[in-house]
Amino acid sequence: MANDDQGGSELSESEEQAKQPKGTANLLNNYSDFAAIKDEYDDDVAAGLLSKSLERQGVEATKDGVKTWFEVSDAMVKKDVSVGQEYQDAKAKTDAVVDKHFSVMTRPESEPETSQEPEHLSGAERGHGSEDEDFDDDDLAIEGQAPELDDLQDIFGCDSREEAEEQAADYVYKLNDL
Repeated sequence: MANDDQGGSELSESEEQAKQPKGTANLLNNYSDFAAIKDEYDDDVAAGLLSKSLERQGVEATKDGVKTWFEVSDAMVKKDVSVGQEYQDAKAKTDAVVDKHFSVMTRPESEPETSQEPEHLSGAERGHGSEDEDFDDDDLAIEGQAPELDDLQDIFGCDSREEAEEQAADYVYKLNDL
């Protein structure tokens, strides 16, 4: 009977930890529990409890951070959110801008100039009157060979490829806002 007073039918701490789901299942359980607590009480109570649980595992998370996590998770569960698609769209737009930039650089002189070069790379910003002043006969490609094209790092003046890709993506976003 002594066991009945101490809750003998309850699982020991190690057995309880063994039953605790891992990975994605744990994420889904915590999302569902948070939603249920939020519905029964409010989001402050749910955020406080999850924050406390995270703290016990050595993870510091504010109530506001936990609330934001739930808002993002809730949107992913209920809406058609796809960061992968956003990445593909941004990459396609960046590639299109880079291709357009390269085609402007390699177009015959008879074609009109339609450059959409970033402002910080334009001839005026570099203190030159026009881009054509920087071009001379030595820059012409040897007949039968394609001209050597700058890579993103050269175009955007970055040290790393990742930083150059980020600059290109930012440039594409700015173009889309125009």
